[in-house]
Amino acid sequence: MKTYYSAIITVLLIAGTATPQVSPAASTLLSSADPAERESGARELAAQVPLGSDAKAALADLLARENALVRQAFREGSGASGKYGEGYSEYVGWLTDTVAKMAASEPDQPEVWNALLGTAAGPGDTAYGRWLGTHGDKAMPYLLRYVADRSPDSWDRMNRRDALKSLAQIVAYERQPATAHHLSAKDLQMVESVIREGADDPDKDVRLATISAIEIMGDPADLPTLDRVALTDEYVVTNAGKSGAEIRFPIRVYARAAAERMRAKLAGGETTGRTQ
Repeated sequence: MKTYYSAIITVLLIAGTATPQVSPAASTLLSSADPAERESGARELAAQVPLGSDAKAALADLLARENALVRQAFREGSGASGKYGEGYSEYVGWLTDTVAKMAASEPDQPEVWNALLGTAAGPGDTAYGRWLGTHGDKAMPYLLRYVADRSPDSWDRMNRRDALKSLAQIVAYERQPATAHHLSAKDLQMVESVIREGADDPDKDVRLATISAIEIMGDPADLPTLDRVALTDEYVVTNAGKSGAEIRFPIRVYARAAAERMRAKLAGGETTGRTQ
């Protein structure tokens, strides 16, 4: 009899600590055509403690679908907020943060990285980009794919620019001697080379993004490249200024400013140096 009751107690304890599953009601909300209902379902799932594997998979899948809608709205010209309302962008931002936390706690789950980076590179010069830099082994394949994409599509061009900056965040992180390195020296040198090639890209916006990426990397060996761009970049605006007739070279100005900031940091003792 004692053994019987012990078995019952064990079963009850296991049931009481079982990981919550995705409820039929939540599944219905996640599949809704209404963004507000999808958000409601997502927040219901995210509130689970502990967050079960099914819930994590559902949230990652939802983010992938939302990012596809964001891309579609961008290409249509309305933008996600214009098409779905201002609250939609806030919701997708929250969902992205939620999935990013999942990726940070369980980085070996491929579905979270596909949800985060399968459609968009994300802004590389933000806290999100710096966070991606700490997971170079996971983020690098997606980012390199975006950089290699020469499509004239506006979304793809934006991804290419953003990816350059996030790749630079990876380099900056990997160069820090106290960090846990995720890339080999060979891979890191390859990433650096890909970034530097952008300084001579035919796309002026890519060249501009490359300047930002070089500044993020912070390698003094790149100062001559910035100096060269500051003197020779050919992109010119002929209708600038109050008169509408001033001639300016915006990329030259941007490169000069980036070089000045880097020299100021070096003078203040901030150095990174080229990875050996």
